[in-house]
Amino acid sequence: MKILYLTAVLLLTTAGVSPAQTNADAYRKQMMHSIKKVYMTEAAVRNPSLRQVVVSNDVIAPTNIKSELYGNKLLNAKLSQVRTTAIFTVPVTSWGKNSISTTFSAFQQRFHLSEVTKQV
Repeated sequence: MKILYLTAVLLLTTAGVSPAQTNADAYRKQMMHSIKKVYMTEAAVRNPSLRQVVVSNDVIAPTNIKSELYGNKLLNAKLSQVRTTAIFTVPVTSWGKNSISTTFSAFQQRFHLSEVTKQV
């Protein structure tokens, strides 16, 4: 009876320890990932050949606009914007500590007018 009781207590205590270790392992893994990300970002900032492609996307929520022409009200509307930028860096040649690269850039901007009312 004592052995059965002792076994049950040991099983319950080890069951309680396992998730704590798993949480600690997950936290440690996340912390290592964050540290690696900081070092990789720093290396990319210092060395242009590591940042070959940069893509950014800006979304601007709809906003009210009012326009006038020669002092007369022309229209009221809502305007939203989406901007996308892509930059590609391609190394051309390198010798010793020197290198030559070329950069291509593409930019797209989209305006969307909605709820347009003409003011005459």
